[in-house]
Amino acid sequence: SQTHNVTRLALFDQFPYTHHMECGVLLTRK
Repeated sequence: SQTHNVTRLALFDQFPYTHHMECGVLLTRK
């Protein structure tokens, strides 16, 4: 889960307003 958290934060920083952010959130929920 730690890896997913890092990925999510990275997506937030790189794409704060795109569908990529949603993908990061979905990964954390799975």
